[in-house]
Amino acid sequence: GLPEGWSVRLGSFSDSDNANNLLRRLKEAGYRAYIRVIPSDRGDLTGVFVGPWVDRLRVNEYQQELQSQFQLAGIVVPYEI
Repeated sequence: GLPEGWSVRLGSFSDSDNANNLLRRLKEAGYRAYIRVIPSDRGDLTGVFVGPWVDRLRVNEYQQELQSQFQLAGIVVPYEI
């Protein structure tokens, strides 16, 4: 019964310090950002996300904005609670 949400994943880092640096920059720029561990074949990665948003079209606008501001393409992913 919960609404579906979307986030932009800007990066997945094997070095959590790199993820934390990006997280800090995003928060300083005023974005709602968070990190989450992403299991992979080569060990856990630290993913950096911005969001979530309920409106899928709105998240596309933010993806473009983030790409311009941080030079990171990012991908739109479903938000996981």
